[in-house]
Amino acid sequence: MGWRFRRSVKLFPGVRLNFGKNGISTTVGVRGFSVNYGKRGAYLNAGIPGTGLSYREKLSPGRLDSASPPPHSSGTPDQGEQEETLYLPPSLQTIASSDAESLSSPSLAALQDLVNAARVEKDKLLKEKAALTEIEKKKIGSLKTLSFALWAWAFRRKIAERSQELKDIRDESLELEEQIGLCTVPVGADLTDAEKSKFQAMCEAFPALASCERIWDFTHSGSTDQKRERTIANTTVVRKRVPVDIRPLEFLRADFPTMRFGNANGLDIYVFPGFLLMLQSDGAFFPIAFTDLTISFVALKFQETEAVPKDAPRVGTTWFKVNRDGSPDKRYKGNYEIPVMGYAQVDFKTPSGLNESYCFSNPQSVISFFQPFVDLIESLQKR
Repeated sequence: MGWRFRRSVKLFPGVRLNFGKNGISTTVGVRGFSVNYGKRGAYLNAGIPGTGLSYREKLSPGRLDSASPPPHSSGTPDQGEQEETLYLPPSLQTIASSDAESLSSPSLAALQDLVNAARVEKDKLLKEKAALTEIEKKKIGSLKTLSFALWAWAFRRKIAERSQELKDIRDESLELEEQIGLCTVPVGADLTDAEKSKFQAMCEAFPALASCERIWDFTHSGSTDQKRERTIANTTVVRKRVPVDIRPLEFLRADFPTMRFGNANGLDIYVFPGFLLMLQSDGAFFPIAFTDLTISFVALKFQETEAVPKDAPRVGTTWFKVNRDGSPDKRYKGNYEIPVMGYAQVDFKTPSGLNESYCFSNPQSVISFFQPFVDLIESLQKR
């Protein structure tokens, strides 16, 4: 029953991998004497079991103590804190898509070619605009020199010529700006009325979905050794909070909101009527037709060991250590309750290798958005 977020994994005797809100750290040692290595540095932990006496000393500075950014950071502010590339036990498998180039649907190759051509033309026009701006600056400087009060009367003809040249440059610059604005590909919806209604329902439900108090990307998942760990959770995951929002793309022009799903360990997903789009940081993109897409969503019972989202229903209670029947294992001193929350998991998959998994704290918002999404996909696949 249920899922949980793994906070500590025993790799082998004396070594544990710890997952927390500040990242991942490693503890080496035995009960009463250990060394913890993490983002905040290395710490010596010593104590006498059963006495309540303990000692903790910092041995080395951590990455968070310096002004330099942590390694492996993408530098993307809206993606939040990035996961570090650290060792994970074999029982946890990575949830990630295949190489980006392999994800594109062959049926959308024409769209890719059209957008690439528009981007090349836009880059060319931007360079022309930059060169024209430099010429304009020089003309302005020349005009100011000629217009100096002491000798302006002697250069009346030159001043008139420079003024006309400056006007022509500004007119040309405005024309280039207009052309740059047209270097986008309009995206229409080749949908039936019934399909348009489904996509409209998605657009109307998206604000509530994006407003979920917690949205996570599941980056790793694996089976839990329930007997050994004394838990009723059958699956363990590593998760990362990600943004879900409206984010227009400069090279595609649409009359509807461009819905984005952030990705903690891959490319962000953008939703259009009829296809998804995976976007790289360098601007390269990979469209995926709905006819190649499978979306599934299920309810989760999740053992929440962090802050409990206010918009999620509490569906039960468990304990840090439990017996097979779900009752608290009284052999463990200080055993404590853990709330079981009702979340919803959503999976995006394609035969070409798209494999992304999200978790939302508000199950009703998931149903309201993804049910018409699934219905739209099924309608297009039946054509």
